[in-house]
Amino acid sequence: MAELKEINKKLEEIYHKIKAEIQWEPIGHTPMPEIADLRNWDMKLLQTYKPWYAPFCDLCCFCTYGKCDLTEDRRGACGIDIATQQARFVLLACLMGCSAHASHAGHILEVLIEK
Repeated sequence: MAELKEINKKLEEIYHKIKAEIQWEPIGHTPMPEIADLRNWDMKLLQTYKPWYAPFCDLCCFCTYGKCDLTEDRRGACGIDIATQQARFVLLACLMGCSAHASHAGHILEVLIEK
């Protein structure tokens, strides 16, 4: 119980160190956009930034069954097709990015606790 109180005290100290001076306000004309607003925002982003397309790999080598050839509408030993393999590849890339961000956040938290 004493450890929990100590952790709460440290969290309060950290909160006071990183607290923003200005209270949060919704940015833009609405904090809950409609579908049309999201579409317009997506179009603005596509005009600003060039899209990145993930490379297609026609082999699956994620499991112990070996490398499965997924070309010409073939399925792997587990039944996966090339579209599902591509989705899994993109998901793994996103998860690697998330874990990197979480690691950086952990480092920042350690620095703030030391201060």
